[in-house]
Amino acid sequence: RSARDSGHLAEPGRWRVLRSRGLNRRQRREALNGVTPAWVLTIQNIDCVGSESQVTLSLMVRSATVENYLKGIYQAQAALTSSTDFVATGRLASSLDVVPGTAPTMVKALAEAGLAHYEPYVGVRLTPAGEKLAAMVLRRHRLVERFLVDVMGMSWIEVHDEAEQLEHAVSDRLIQIMDDMLGQPATDPHGDPIPGPEGTLVPQ
Repeated sequence: RSARDSGHLAEPGRWRVLRSRGLNRRQRREALNGVTPAWVLTIQNIDCVGSESQVTLSLMVRSATVENYLKGIYQAQAALTSSTDFVATGRLASSLDVVPGTAPTMVKALAEAGLAHYEPYVGVRLTPAGEKLAAMVLRRHRLVERFLVDVMGMSWIEVHDEAEQLEHAVSDRLIQIMDDMLGQPATDPHGDPIPGPEGTLVPQ
């Protein structure tokens, strides 16, 4: 066994679960050592069960895919007629342009992380925590669009695709600086409302 793996010998159950979640060795070591680096979006429900210390770990890695799903569910919810309705996973897959069979897998992961409620054959809704995270992604997207138009001089027609990429890269500090520079605009170039710093959204 390599020296790089030696750090997990005392907690093989935890190591196996983290590995099953797709984390590399560095990320697994950090999680076992109680480190909460930038790649961790949320960690909760760490429970040891039975003599073999089996671990159930709900962990979601912050990524463009995760944020796109959160934003997609959030926007689909806004179009529903009832605040208790669920978003169909087929509709979600279509809006995100992904293979329909992949959507339930990601939705289940969001539910395990406490960011969504998922009911098979019914659909998905975000929890309050999921809604706030999604609103912050939307805030970054719409402020980037506003900045590209007002400061960079780009056409409002072409900024969406650029914002789709940049929304996952800019920091909250940079977004706040951009917001202040723009004078805290209420809407993006398309007229859609920009969520506030706390994730609140005032419909226009």
